[in-house]
Amino acid sequence: MFFLHEAGDRLDCQVPDPIAPHGGALELETFLPYRLAVLASLATQAVAAVCAAHGLSLTEWVILTAIAERPQTSAKAIGATFHMQKAKVSRAVSALLRQGLINASPHRGDRRLVELTLTPQGQALHRRSAAAAVDLSRRLEDALTAAEGEALVRGLAKVAQTSLTFKAERAKDLAPLPELREDTVVKPTSGGC
Repeated sequence: MFFLHEAGDRLDCQVPDPIAPHGGALELETFLPYRLAVLASLATQAVAAVCAAHGLSLTEWVILTAIAERPQTSAKAIGATFHMQKAKVSRAVSALLRQGLINASPHRGDRRLVELTLTPQGQALHRRSAAAAVDLSRRLEDALTAAEGEALVRGLAKVAQTSLTFKAERAKDLAPLPELREDTVVKPTSGGC
């Protein structure tokens, strides 16, 4: 079974059987989507701690990093690329503008859009926060052997593609799945997950 027990700042993990048996009652400990949600929540909390150490929210950090990777991008493109809610992106862009970390100018080809670029202050903050994020990523990667890391990347790609396919198929059904709020965080319970 897959259990996460908080012991201070440490989690005791018991490796689950590879896949829960099908046909029985649903058990969260073996329900892959829930296990992935818990893992995503824990990883997000670690990244959020890196962001907070640099005075940024997670959303602000994602936007700052996206602009560093793709100068002159738009808030609309960032939201679509990173599956972020429009209002959340808008609030974070406004905060980054107020802090003097980004500039906004009319898009050359489409006046309805605004191009976002980093200011020198934003570039400096991005370099510092990116170095800390890379350190975190290395720590997570070091928890796995090279073969485990490669298998994880391949497995996650397959699960992501299957999830997209499932969502597309459900969109054709009469009763579509509700959209999840991005601010929903799944936290492990002390009794296991």
